[in-house]
Amino acid sequence: MKRHRPSQSLTPCPHPGALSPAPRHPLVSRYPHIHKAFITIEQLRWSRIPVTEEQEGHTHTFSRDGEDKRVVKAEVDATAGKDTLIGMVTSGISDLLVLKNTGSAFTNFIRDTYTTLAALSDWIFSTSVELSYIFAPVEIKPPSDEQKLEFGVPAEEVGVVGGKEGGLWDAVEVVKRARDVMMDVFAEDDSGSVQATLYKMVQLIIAQNAGIESVTYVLLNKHYILVDMKYLDVDNVLPP
Repeated sequence: MKRHRPSQSLTPCPHPGALSPAPRHPLVSRYPHIHKAFITIEQLRWSRIPVTEEQEGHTHTFSRDGEDKRVVKAEVDATAGKDTLIGMVTSGISDLLVLKNTGSAFTNFIRDTYTTLAALSDWIFSTSVELSYIFAPVEIKPPSDEQKLEFGVPAEEVGVVGGKEGGLWDAVEVVKRARDVMMDVFAEDDSGSVQATLYKMVQLIIAQNAGIESVTYVLLNKHYILVDMKYLDVDNVLPP
């Protein structure tokens, strides 16, 4: 059990994507032999426990709100020189389990001697989602203080890219938009195939976030195997 100093309230931590370049940047600036630094941050979902007296949830008690995580992987590169620092960040969501029991199909695909999958116009679509997106590289202002701890963000980079939302320093809002897109499309799209649904998600995420260069999805199928219950005189194999 981990113990920390108690507090009456908790200030939410920004999304890790907004913090990631800062911890590593002193390393490559301070030590001559270090030219690259890497970090991976995972943020779990927590919600305040609802209690009768407090509509907003309890001030200092929490419960896990799902198994999915926000993830960021970052690199600071000084191989071109200690005065030329480049930050590269990949962010996303992992372990998000979703399911829809209708509104999904898989038909009209190529069939050959290796095909074993039956074409179905309606089936269960259940998967564990792994989403990652790569931000455009950003320049990091070299530190000027003696301890090499100062962290500078170019003013023109804050929150926008070319006047549009969706840059690295807008990471808190980017992940919200990406999650909303993923949930909305998954729920509302009358899916012709998993691939078609994924393509729509990727298009929207890139369109809404100018600083994202590429988006990758990995959808791991969750299979639900039907158990034939005829031995109990229950015909559950064929639809009613």
